[in-house]
Amino acid sequence: SSYRPSLFWEFKKPKEIRKPFYLRAGYEHESNGQAGSTSRSIDTLFFLPVWEVQFKERSMIIGPKIYFYISKGNHNKDIEEFRGFSDLILRYGNEENWIINFLLRHSLKGKYAFQLDFSYPIRNKIFSRAGGYLYFQGFYGYGETLLTYNKKEGFNFRFGFAIVR
Repeated sequence: SSYRPSLFWEFKKPKEIRKPFYLRAGYEHESNGQAGSTSRSIDTLFFLPVWEVQFKERSMIIGPKIYFYISKGNHNKDIEEFRGFSDLILRYGNEENWIINFLLRHSLKGKYAFQLDFSYPIRNKIFSRAGGYLYFQGFYGYGETLLTYNKKEGFNFRFGFAIVR
């Protein structure tokens, strides 16, 4: 597991296809919640412009997340070789129904990762995007966890419940 608390500023703009719908910039801390020799953490600054295209009842969100490492801890000195400096995020669906989220990560050293998430609400939202969701995730590539970021993972599939999407 990775825990990613973040502090960011979000600037919304009027929707225009040529300009981002919103810009998000901030700080993110990621850690695996472990102690001792298996403890891992990184700190990044990120910039995320997001475009949104509406298709009747669903929307597609496209966002390249660009990040810079400000701290890599003692055990993650070469993490950028496996995770790179950016993620491409594609999200399609409807907040009141199902959503598919796709993440593509590619490093300057040719390492890559794909992640596909599918979520479907099974109860009413508590607030914003928090509620109860049936959840499926698939992952392939490098950098899934901070402990094994430098090892290529085969196809991993998960199925369960989520409270935030």
